[in-house]
Amino acid sequence: MAFDPYATRSTLRNVLRAVANYDKEIGYTQGMNFVAASLLHGLARSINLSPYDDPDEVLGTTAFWIMVYINFELNWRELYRDGMPKLLGLVHAFSVKLKRDLPRVYGLLKHYKVTRHLSKFDFSA
Repeated sequence: MAFDPYATRSTLRNVLRAVANYDKEIGYTQGMNFVAASLLHGLARSINLSPYDDPDEVLGTTAFWIMVYINFELNWRELYRDGMPKLLGLVHAFSVKLKRDLPRVYGLLKHYKVTRHLSKFDFSA
């Protein structure tokens, strides 16, 4: 099945509304659209549909349940909370790994004050 951006736009909107309704605490936040659109794009290229299947229904339902799995089972919904605790944790883990495994790159980032632009994140670990 070819990816159809026009047909998928309404499917994307439906997936995002369903996710927001499923998780009332988080609702919809900026960035969810990139995850859902990527899922729809990948699914459109990989799911074999029968002639009787409604592509938007199959893709939308599958993308919705994958997002529920990602958000709840893998705990990525923390990425969308106020203060972005998941993102802060990931950036901290990345900076620790970067400093340990690629100290020259880490030193260059500090030297050119790249970290100053990311002042919310802890690159001093």
